[in-house]
Amino acid sequence: MIITYRDAGQTDCLPIAGLDRIAAGGVLDFLYRDLVPGMSPVELAAEVLGRENGSYSFRNTRVAEIGGEVAGMLISYHSSHHALSDDMTEYFPRDRIDRIRALFTAEVPESLYIDSLAVHAPYRRHGIGGELLGHAAEKARRMGLDTLSLITFADNKTAHRLYGKQGFSLVQQLPFVADELMPHRGGIYVMTAPVNKRGVS
Repeated sequence: MIITYRDAGQTDCLPIAGLDRIAAGGVLDFLYRDLVPGMSPVELAAEVLGRENGSYSFRNTRVAEIGGEVAGMLISYHSSHHALSDDMTEYFPRDRIDRIRALFTAEVPESLYIDSLAVHAPYRRHGIGGELLGHAAEKARRMGLDTLSLITFADNKTAHRLYGKQGFSLVQQLPFVADELMPHRGGIYVMTAPVNKRGVS
């Protein structure tokens, strides 16, 4: 299996959005559902990803490609941009924003924030997630940052195993109210990992 890692392009936005739907644990469906008649949450997220500016953009995405298809992706940016922007609060209904506010109020200052990491099921256990995190560590070093940070649901044990192997540890646990589309228990974890000379510790 030949795996190619590269920066994402605008034509990758739809597959990236599909992977983000997997990574988001229901959050993407919760936010985007029924916003625009005839468009799915993945299609709407892909439109946002296609913008040149903003943190949630293809320009902040690294992809793993197998056989010409996007098999995995990682979106990352400076933690100072991990916040509820004016665009978000104007675009999404207020009640939806209020429900996911906790996901945007936790911040690890001066870190590279991992917004999303996902690999399609057939390609898991081939080291793609770890390799993408290694690329994120390289990006952090170029930006003069020595920490990676992320937020994950407390019940996402599969993700925790990957992050633990990559040197991430829990720094904060926050409450989160479950929803039919986001049926999670235990709240959310804020995790960090130090960046060493080779990658993630």
